[in-house]
Amino acid sequence: MSIGKAIENFANSIRSSIGAWRCRTKWRTVEPKKIVFDQFHGGGFGCNQKYIALELLRRRSDLDLVWLARDTKSAGLLDGIRVVPWRGWDAVRELATAKVWCSNHNLGNFISHRGLVKKSGQLYFQTWHGSFGIKRCTDTLAPKETAMLDGFFANCDWEASLARGWFGEGPAVHVIGHPRNDVVVRSRARAFPSAEMTLLYAPTFRDDGDMEPYLTDFTGVVEALERRWGGKWKVQARLHPNMKKKGRRLKFKGDVEDVTDYPDIQELLAQADVVISDYSSCIFDFALSRRPAFLYVPDREKYETERGFYYPLSETPFPVVEGPDELAAAIKYFDGDEYAEAVEGFLSEKGNADDGNASSRAADVILGAMGRD
Repeated sequence: MSIGKAIENFANSIRSSIGAWRCRTKWRTVEPKKIVFDQFHGGGFGCNQKYIALELLRRRSDLDLVWLARDTKSAGLLDGIRVVPWRGWDAVRELATAKVWCSNHNLGNFISHRGLVKKSGQLYFQTWHGSFGIKRCTDTLAPKETAMLDGFFANCDWEASLARGWFGEGPAVHVIGHPRNDVVVRSRARAFPSAEMTLLYAPTFRDDGDMEPYLTDFTGVVEALERRWGGKWKVQARLHPNMKKKGRRLKFKGDVEDVTDYPDIQELLAQADVVISDYSSCIFDFALSRRPAFLYVPDREKYETERGFYYPLSETPFPVVEGPDELAAAIKYFDGDEYAEAVEGFLSEKGNADDGNASSRAADVILGAMGRD
């Protein structure tokens, strides 16, 4: 172990001890109407947490809703939701005194490095951040955090079975749909095709940071889209949050709008007409719209070897291609009826619960648990 790492570990140990002492002594009181949201370690207003918070805000004016954000000035929150800096002791204090924690990722920074202690009467709900996701999760929650978990929100029976494997029989698994997908489900009512069309390219990250597999030239793709569905097409590209900095080095050819910094990908999915992705769970969210989607996976063999899939790409409803020419051909010969049948079969086989009302059911679970305690 390097000297720098040893110093860092020692500092974390000291902070953790201080935090645990504060949680047990200074911040002992649990405020019965406080709910704290953490989205991707202090991210902006998005994912399942956004739609749960909005539903709670709509139902109850007496709740103290708190959002932890790295960038408090541009978090994009509404009146009625307090913004607190994700870094520092204020965030730990909010969690230590809250009735409910609601997160879509681990709270390791607070538990391991800041000594956050869950007290009697507190509730922890986890939503995670995937839907029917195919890429294997290499990291979920540490055992110490898993022991704190009270409930997990799954969007299908298949995800519920994964959660029980991850977390054991301790937390309740609620198969209610993903609140973030309500907006995508409801977008089915939008006309397709239309005169103004949008292609959204939304790839995930690679563990080694490799950017070579990304699609950067959309010339042939747009031509194929115009031939297949007509209309005037615009292209948007949204990289995974892990690629925000490194992704700036990507040079897209053609008129491509970079929407990586847009905080809520579900809104982008809801307004997209076609989506191209790779191994990202967002393409499974988009399938709920029933509009066309394609898997562009030139590094398929490498990714499967290094990360792995829960099930083969061939079992998804999407056309799978490994090069730009193959992608253009898949668009040209896209069979809408065959795709619709494949999507319905896939959703049925996975036990899909997303019907546009998941936010309401999530609020029911949280408020019900708060009331029982």
